[in-house]
Amino acid sequence: MKAVRDDTIAASAVGIGVLRTRLIAFVTGAFFSGVGGSLYAHYLGSFSPNTFYFALTMSLITMLVLGGMGSLTGAIVGVICVSLLSEVLRAVERGFTIGDFAVPALFGASQIVLGFIFILIMIFRPKGIMGDRELTFGLTQRSATVNQREERKP
Repeated sequence: MKAVRDDTIAASAVGIGVLRTRLIAFVTGAFFSGVGGSLYAHYLGSFSPNTFYFALTMSLITMLVLGGMGSLTGAIVGVICVSLLSEVLRAVERGFTIGDFAVPALFGASQIVLGFIFILIMIFRPKGIMGDRELTFGLTQRSATVNQREERKP
C-alpha cells in the first residue's frame, strides 16, 4: 500500500496490482468508517445531519492534521492534544477569576484557538507533529533482528 501511495508507476512496474491495492484500501477505510458511524449512532441514540455541526467537523480535521496524516501514531497524538486543549479552553470559555482579576466568559475561544493552531501547523509543519514517523517502542527493530538471525541459520 505504501508503494502504491508513493509511486503508482513504480509499483505497477514491480508487479503490484495498483487497482486491487487501492480497492482494498478503500474498502478497509469504508468498513472502519461504517463501524465508527454505527458506534457513534448507538452512542447518540439517533442522529441527523445537524449532529455533525461545523465545530465538531473542524475539531476532527484539526486532530488529524495536528498529529499528522501519514501515521497512526500521529492521529492518536492529535486526538490527545486537541482533546486536552479543548478541556482546558472550556474553563476559559466559562470565565474565571484570579485574585482580584476577573476574566469574563469568552464564548467560542476553543474554536478560535484550534483554528489558529490549525493555521500555524499548516504553515510551519504541514505534515503534522509526527509526520510519517511511528512510535514503535523498539518492536519493529526487534522483529527485524529476529528475522535476520533466522536467515543466518543454516
